[in-house]
Amino acid sequence: MRRDNFYKGVVVDLHTHPHLKSYMFSRDLNKKKFLSSLFKYTFWPFSHRVSLDGLWDVVDASLATTYVLEREWLDDVPLIKFLSKLSPRFRKKMLEPSYFDVTMAMMDHLEEGILKHKGGDGIKLAKTKQDLVKNINNHEACIVHSVEGAHSLIGNGGPGDRKEIISNLRKLHNRGCAYLTLAHFYPNPAVSSCVFPYPETEKKKIKNYHALAYEWDESGGLTELGVEIVELMIEMGMIIDVTHMTIEGRKQVYDIVDEYDADHAVMATHVGASEIHRLSYNLQDWELKWFGDRGCCAGIIFMNYWLTPHNPDGNGLKYIEQTLSHMINAGGADVPAIGSDLDGFTDPPDELTSVDKFDSLAAHLINLGHDDLTVKGFVGENAMNQLKHGWWR
Repeated sequence: MRRDNFYKGVVVDLHTHPHLKSYMFSRDLNKKKFLSSLFKYTFWPFSHRVSLDGLWDVVDASLATTYVLEREWLDDVPLIKFLSKLSPRFRKKMLEPSYFDVTMAMMDHLEEGILKHKGGDGIKLAKTKQDLVKNINNHEACIVHSVEGAHSLIGNGGPGDRKEIISNLRKLHNRGCAYLTLAHFYPNPAVSSCVFPYPETEKKKIKNYHALAYEWDESGGLTELGVEIVELMIEMGMIIDVTHMTIEGRKQVYDIVDEYDADHAVMATHVGASEIHRLSYNLQDWELKWFGDRGCCAGIIFMNYWLTPHNPDGNGLKYIEQTLSHMINAGGADVPAIGSDLDGFTDPPDELTSVDKFDSLAAHLINLGHDDLTVKGFVGENAMNQLKHGWWR
């Protein structure tokens, strides 16, 4: 029986990667495996924490984010280079085709898994907001496409082929992609620079990134093509995700949105609060206020090191609750949402190691005295409200 658990409200996760590792390693989307139990409370980047069964049991709507590895990882992350040499299949699937071709193939892989789930009677694919609302009203779990990184728009013409990149953006929208995260770890056609991918507390653990940290440029923002992409997304009704963008880049997006007077047009799908942990990755209070005024959501990431500067232990519910309370104070109760980033090579808190643990989060917030409306908003209603109004397909 679906959702035979403590929390009965709508549950929406704005950012998760159920098909990333299953595509990379040719695994079954409907099974959790590959050392998941062995590395339950320890960071293992290739563990599989999100299955379709898990989503079906707990989550009403999951924004399943297609992310294609940037090729720069081959130079900066020895493990990725090792995999590319060890596995011809990995190289053929992830590294040889164009970014856009891999993006389409990963979305195909996800849709094939959805069709097979429970013989076709399980989780559904929502390609429009009408599908989304219908599924929620019918108490059917659903998945919505989203894409992380504008490098995913690069086709066979390369990063300089503006016409192809714009065409590929339209193709994503037509396929039912609710949002595009403009930035990720490296510059792409939309952004000239990104925030550094790890906070200061983690640099010592990631030795190969240590030298990079001193060379990283966070002064850039939107490119000329990036401005065009943002404007087209507003016109089409495809939500703009500003996660991973520099502060300057985010300001540029907000200015364009203000010029269009476009409410519900922006998300930050997996972030923390800068006032708590002063990182350029996290949203500042003036941004949270802007989000509240514009009807936009900020998904709280389930990773301790983005949420607190204090050498966090494995327990993370307290850091999520702290961030939730701050976002409400700075932007309003309609701003915070869930943006777990599970299975995105992330190290989640011990209490939230897989999607089936979301129930404990709602229980924790209620036990701390948060009112019912606050919990419902954070766990799902805020995200649903923005998707209803900001996603026009």
